[in-house]
Amino acid sequence: MASTKLFRKVSVITAGPALGHGMVVDADTLDQVVQAGNSAGQVKVLSDHSASISNIIGYLEGFALDGGRVRADLVLFESHEGFQYFSEIISTLPTQIGFSISFSGIPREAADGTMLADVQNLFSVDL
Repeated sequence: MASTKLFRKVSVITAGPALGHGMVVDADTLDQVVQAGNSAGQVKVLSDHSASISNIIGYLEGFALDGGRVRADLVLFESHEGFQYFSEIISTLPTQIGFSISFSGIPREAADGTMLADVQNLFSVDL
């Protein structure tokens, strides 16, 4: 199977509950991710939430809103030792894997008391 370096318009984040964080991702959160991603130009993608340089497997660029989600183009580093594996798994199981953003910000409180994710800094988007 040939390996792919570029994956166009992958889903980066979707509106709704931020599982495990006790917050909700709303339209403002999505706008903040698009702004932060495009301001950076390229946002590193890690193989997990470990910030080790060896876990950087590629980057995302071209962030855009698409309904209730943010999409961007994923470029994998061909020189990374896991390139073939990550290319294959993303190609083969696209609906069974996902991304998780690593960010900082102070949650906002909605009128109903729901805590909303607020993205001030986007550090990475992790597989």
